[in-house]
Amino acid sequence: MKVLLLMGSMRKNGNTAEVCDAFTTYLESLNVNVEKITLIDRDIKPCIGCGACQNVLDDFGCIHSDDVVSIADKILACDAFIFATPIYSWYCTTPVKSLMDRLVYMMNKYYGKEKGDSFWAGKKMGAITTCGYPDHYGADLFITGLKRYAKHSNLIYSGHLNARDDGSKQSVITDKVTKELREFAEEVTIVLPGK
Repeated sequence: MKVLLLMGSMRKNGNTAEVCDAFTTYLESLNVNVEKITLIDRDIKPCIGCGACQNVLDDFGCIHSDDVVSIADKILACDAFIFATPIYSWYCTTPVKSLMDRLVYMMNKYYGKEKGDSFWAGKKMGAITTCGYPDHYGADLFITGLKRYAKHSNLIYSGHLNARDDGSKQSVITDKVTKELREFAEEVTIVLPGK
């Protein structure tokens, strides 16, 4: 099995990276092939809503020439992908949001003159978040949006893990988070019937 982590933190060694590293270690102990893409190292232009991609049914069709096509190819080559982001103002960071906007149009051919299919239907998708609030207050709006995003794209939502930074300057990898990381990894790596 292959899992792709799309790490959207602005800090390469912050809380989100720490949780991603712990998650990667656990997945690798399950013999899962994991690749992490640090989004701030990539050129990700925002969607401009031009609709050009919708009239190209057999390819991504985006007018931008940046790193999103190579990320989309990696998503198509994996079994599951995870958006990992700190939560700022109750939503994901700019690199994650820009990537999500681009992918939802490039991968779903629902809006052109001719209707097409979803390129990534059936892929498993989940989220890792870090924030200063409990997840029911800090990450809830992002997760609600992500669930709708999955439903719209015919993706399989595999769950969410939140690690809270309580301001104590201690690691966000608590015993509770360690247990939840294991449970989340097991959920993400369940092989679905027919796969």
